[in-house]
Amino acid sequence: MKPRLATSAALLLLAACGNTADNTTPTAGSGVTQATVQTDAATTEDATVTPTVTPTVTPTEATEATTTDASTPDATTPDPTTLDAGVTGSGAVAVSMMIAAIESVDWPSNVTVSIDEGAGTWTITTNGRPSHELPEKYLLPKAGVDATTVTLDILEIGSTPTQEVAGSWTLTLNPTLADAATNLFGPVAIATSGGWINDPYEADQATIAVESNFTIDGVDFLDDCSGHFNPMGYHYHGIPFCMTAEIDTTGQHSALLGFAVDGFPMYGPQGTDGSEVADLDDCRGEFGPTPEFPDGVYHYHLTTVFPYTTLCLSGTVAESAHAGH
Repeated sequence: MKPRLATSAALLLLAACGNTADNTTPTAGSGVTQATVQTDAATTEDATVTPTVTPTVTPTEATEATTTDASTPDATTPDPTTLDAGVTGSGAVAVSMMIAAIESVDWPSNVTVSIDEGAGTWTITTNGRPSHELPEKYLLPKAGVDATTVTLDILEIGSTPTQEVAGSWTLTLNPTLADAATNLFGPVAIATSGGWINDPYEADQATIAVESNFTIDGVDFLDDCSGHFNPMGYHYHGIPFCMTAEIDTTGQHSALLGFAVDGFPMYGPQGTDGSEVADLDDCRGEFGPTPEFPDGVYHYHLTTVFPYTTLCLSGTVAESAHAGH
């Protein structure tokens, strides 16, 4: 289904990384093929997407997270009136440039993308499994435990979950900066692999996932992509290094890694000179040139320092921006 996500409304998001009931034989996500990008000038109806799996173990780690407006934006929050090259005074991205950026992605076969220029939106639908390969084993919470706070004693080695949790987002083709940042827990972006990019925390909104990567007999809680499963699917808590190792080039700006649910693009850690970006705002974003937007665009970076992903978004979050969690 497609729950509403508004900058001033409460939102139920599963930020948790918890017990995955389906511990059957894994299926690796290799064999990426080009997906068709459909362009439709006519207005399309929002599709309702229902998760394709229901875990047999109740996800006790699932928590309610809220989406709130920051009443007093931090001084580092981007000022829409200061943006210039390649954008309008409100920070809006030129539609033609956004379409070109979307179409430049080598979308894998597990992702479907459609563009509706007439409505000024585009929709990305994924089966919730990333297109890259996954390890054969993960550390997973034991059946029946409270996995809100993850500790080593509640984990055990299990086979990589096989579930697919379909999700669909309808995003604007001309994202704009909002008057105030939107705080989010749970999925904050969709990666070009088809996996979700989450905030840095586990369900307790206190345990930082990439700083608590437990290991038992060589099997990790987080994989080499900074990702793992919870009952609602696969997601990243930091830089997906298995992806950036393939798409980023030394000495150059990071390649396009995905799109935040406010519509702005998201990249890996490298700035224009190829070094890790440092001067980012509180939402881990900045205005500047990227490979897809050489004249400059507001965009986000995943980094090697906290919060690794982001805890807020600077743009206007679409009402139908999230589904499947």
